[in-house]
Amino acid sequence: MSGVIDKDGQWEHCNQCGKWVLLQNLRYEKPSAKWPSGRDLCMKCAGEDSWLQEMRAKQANAKTPQEHAAITIWILKYEIKRARA
Repeated sequence: MSGVIDKDGQWEHCNQCGKWVLLQNLRYEKPSAKWPSGRDLCMKCAGEDSWLQEMRAKQANAKTPQEHAAITIWILKYEIKRARA
């Protein structure tokens, strides 16, 4: 990864559309025959619902209360943003 770091966090490019996205908002697509190294996709390119499903699975499998809380905050921010759109 070769992103940019600023006050908001680390930014990386979506491998499909090229948009700059905060690292925590990227979804990793596992390696396949077409993409042997896998790729990082923004929520729009990955499909927002698949990102939300992945985050809920991570939330359910959180190892610590702090990890669970952090994931819950990401989900709530996402849902608020989506409701405002």
